[in-house]
Amino acid sequence: MTPTFDDPKKLADFLKELLTGSPRPIVGIDGDSGAGKSTLAGALAQRLAASHISVDDYVEPTHQSHLQRFRIPEIRKAVATAGARLILDSVCLLYVAQEAELALSSHVYVKRVTSGIWLKAEALSQRPETVEKFIREEDERLSFLAQPDDPPPDTRTPLHHDILRYHAKYHPSEVATAIFENRIRRVP
Repeated sequence: MTPTFDDPKKLADFLKELLTGSPRPIVGIDGDSGAGKSTLAGALAQRLAASHISVDDYVEPTHQSHLQRFRIPEIRKAVATAGARLILDSVCLLYVAQEAELALSSHVYVKRVTSGIWLKAEALSQRPETVEKFIREEDERLSFLAQPDDPPPDTRTPLHHDILRYHAKYHPSEVATAIFENRIRRVP
């Protein structure tokens, strides 16, 4: 069973022990858009005396597919010149690590839990037609559950759909070293 945390301090203590003796640990923080990856990564970097790289700083806005937007050579260079310990956060992190040929010492998946609900997108089959069907159904469900301030379904592409495809292929919460549950409470 994957260890699950909801306190950044306890997660930092877990990672510190886990990474003891590692010559140059790279901790990857993964999760859906808006899950709280960068906030958690910043807190962990401070507690672990590590450098922090947000891959959001290395995204090219002109490509249609979000996965093609990552400036992989620049990410490699930033990682190579970072400090002895590194916290790297990104949506679709395992894809980025694969493309940039990075060996993660630890992989933390951030679950954004709102009103006790978390969609387990990575439970999808790897068959593309199933993923595409799920995307259509997911857009319908999100439209039904939408709050007045939520974006309409057509504004969630391509990032939202690429994130679902990523979960279907990589199953990031299932292969994570640890899970961080970021409990978001809606203000009425």
